[in-house]
Amino acid sequence: MVAAAFINDRLKSAKQRQKQSTESAGTNEIELLSPRSVRHMHRTLQTALESALQYGIVQRNVAAIVPAPRVPKAQIRFLTVEEARAVLAAATDEPLYALYATVLSLGLRLGEALALSWRDIDFVNGRLNVEHTIQRVKGVMIRLDTKTENSRRILSLPGVAIAALRQHQDRQKHQKEWAGSGWKGSAWNLVFTSSAGTPLDERNVLRIFQDRILKRAGLPKMRLHDLRHSAVAILIAQGVNPRAISELLGHSSVAFTLQVYGHLFEDVKRETANRMDAALGPSVGPSAHINNVV
Repeated sequence: MVAAAFINDRLKSAKQRQKQSTESAGTNEIELLSPRSVRHMHRTLQTALESALQYGIVQRNVAAIVPAPRVPKAQIRFLTVEEARAVLAAATDEPLYALYATVLSLGLRLGEALALSWRDIDFVNGRLNVEHTIQRVKGVMIRLDTKTENSRRILSLPGVAIAALRQHQDRQKHQKEWAGSGWKGSAWNLVFTSSAGTPLDERNVLRIFQDRILKRAGLPKMRLHDLRHSAVAILIAQGVNPRAISELLGHSSVAFTLQVYGHLFEDVKRETANRMDAALGPSVGPSAHINNVV
């Protein structure tokens, strides 16, 4: 069956992708598809054929009888505040320290961070503009608009990110001077680049993160995407409200944020109750109830 063959062929690509790198969540490969991408393709194909069926172009929707591929649930790991500090300390002398500090402090997707240009950063007002993402298409790194309107957002820069980005900007100026005519990054003016000014490959960024920084920090292997999750965990622990976190992440709705991170908010609710107990004290009990309540 054509539809089944189409989906199976894409799933082979997904399995090959998983075999190459099981840790790099969010990798923007076009040639090697993720199971989630194949599932979206199946849904799109089914919708298109359903429309064709209604207009009499096809006799049946063959995609409707092809099971949708399962999307394995990635194991999410969160850094504690102490672990996050250890990661930043371990990355201090790395050329890409500012990248890890920015991703961790703002919860950016890696593709969003790699697509940042210096025009997107406003040091005067402490703001960062997220509008693009980096993807590899047929072996070439390209800069694309973010997928959704919610993903395009303006974020306030925390001090740790501002300091790291300013230092990184100075470092890049020296790189440009050293490279001279060999600098290839003038067109995009990207913040995070190779020594020649070209876009960074996510796989190289991941390798440095796992093989050098995490080992130096004494932490087990984790995905770069887990830095985004860690940012959320830290903010929730600090009592930041769900709407602000949802807007920071560029989620479509607060409901989606709660769906993904709801269990972390439960811990905060428990802590809130404990603080209320501490504030009211043990003297407040049934005997203190008001007697003249109507």
